[in-house]
Amino acid sequence: MMRKLTWAAILSFLFLLLSFLNASQIVENVAEFSFSVEKLKTRLYDFSSNASVDRWAYGYDNASLPPSQPDIPSIEFNSLQYFNVSYNDDVYQVDAGSNGEYACHRFVFTIYESNISKINIFWRGAGICLLVWGGNYYIVPSRSGAKLYAWNYSSSHYDEIANTASYNVVNLSANLSLHYVGIDGKVILLVEQTSKTVLLWLFNFYSVIATDYVSVEVEYV
Repeated sequence: MMRKLTWAAILSFLFLLLSFLNASQIVENVAEFSFSVEKLKTRLYDFSSNASVDRWAYGYDNASLPPSQPDIPSIEFNSLQYFNVSYNDDVYQVDAGSNGEYACHRFVFTIYESNISKINIFWRGAGICLLVWGGNYYIVPSRSGAKLYAWNYSSSHYDEIANTASYNVVNLSANLSLHYVGIDGKVILLVEQTSKTVLLWLFNFYSVIATDYVSVEVEYV
């Protein structure tokens, strides 16, 4: 019995010694290995500055969901309309589509950074189908909602990146790859209400888009 305890004690000591030596070697190796990590930087693009200089907004409707070209709609916002979409403050730019058209807003941002790691898109607003009947206004939930698109330069068409089926004010966001940045640095976004304006004799259904705020945030090194 005494011999077994002695050997057990010796083996335990040797095990602890080897563990200590290995740990010392690991610490030494880690101390000798050096590396550097570049800190990510961010830049926010919105319409609080440089509106109509290197970023643009357009309205107000088009005939398809989404359009096949990146320059529709093409009526540029005026200064008051730019102000309405410049801040997340519940001040809205509201537009309705003409008969047979979807209400929409298009936004173009020029991105200057290189070595981009992430592009974050944010839109706040609402897509509403509004029934006007007998001088009264009603929201039609089944025809309300909005879709957010980004122009894909690799495939030359809009990709849906977020959506809502609600008529309430919502926040839509998404992360984009570099396929959505043109060689000129432009990112093109489109938000569109999901039903057309239909004007009938007694019942008029209006496609309405309301934008409070839109931004593009770029992470880069």
